[in-house]
Amino acid sequence: MNSGRLVDLMKKELVTYFKPEFDIFNRAIENKTYSEGFFETLEQFVLFEKSMKILKEIESNRLIREYDEGDDIVYAHVLSYSVIEYSDKILGKDYVQTKNVINALNFGVPQKRQRFILIGIRKDMLNTDISSFFNYKSEQRFTVRDAIEDLEDIAVNISNLSSEDGIIKNNTYEDNEYRKKVCDSKKIYNHVVTKTTDVALQRFKLLKEGQNFHDLSKTMKNTYTTPERTQNTIYLRVIYDEPSGTVVNVRKSMWIHPKKNRAISIREAARLQSFPDSFIFKGTKDSQYQQIGNAVPPRISQILAVEIEKILSE
Repeated sequence: MNSGRLVDLMKKELVTYFKPEFDIFNRAIENKTYSEGFFETLEQFVLFEKSMKILKEIESNRLIREYDEGDDIVYAHVLSYSVIEYSDKILGKDYVQTKNVINALNFGVPQKRQRFILIGIRKDMLNTDISSFFNYKSEQRFTVRDAIEDLEDIAVNISNLSSEDGIIKNNTYEDNEYRKKVCDSKKIYNHVVTKTTDVALQRFKLLKEGQNFHDLSKTMKNTYTTPERTQNTIYLRVIYDEPSGTVVNVRKSMWIHPKKNRAISIREAARLQSFPDSFIFKGTKDSQYQQIGNAVPPRISQILAVEIEKILSE
């Protein structure tokens, strides 16, 4: 199959798969009424566009060997490496490689976040097994409550506060080991949320800790064209006395505070990622949420750096 055939297939797929979204989009344009469903539909198109850009990048770099057309799926066989294959190719036989999956929970972060870590050390520096490196476990495990309970009664802001507009907070944290580590500032910055629509607020009020979009009644899902395609992380009310799930862009996922009928703030998302309170995020609100979701929790980076230093100093 050539690339022209693939483009034709993609166009056909776009029209078929997104027909309900197209209908909503066209009606909104005609009636000039832009509901929450309109913007959710628009985001679907943006994601599709990103997929097309990735396809174009693969094609322009001549990485595609051939296409196979299956049942409603197009498979592209590419001339490329997986991450592991690529690292093996780069490091070769000159490095001792140690790799495993770690969980942020084991590093004192109040979050279940699994990430693949690979360490390569030149054989002339060290030629021994360091697999025990991945057995690190923090003495304590923390929860969402440990991370953000002290912010519960501090009013969130809708405007994007500048760096000098922090909220003064003089609480002490002798009773909470996690907050002793992250509360390094007398001011709270970025305690900000996006404006909540009336429909979103109604959903917030209906959901209990641990519940998500799929626990809503059918009538409360009517702004979504295909609610069954919605991920379990959407409209998730996080649980106070458990670690959170993997922190992504919690604004897009509409994560809800355990007790308050509002979204998780930028600062609360940062706390779940182990950012210290003195770290100030810049940019638009969505950019700040995305920065936090994309980040490696600082607590993990700190511990990894210390442990690697121990290995190298030996």
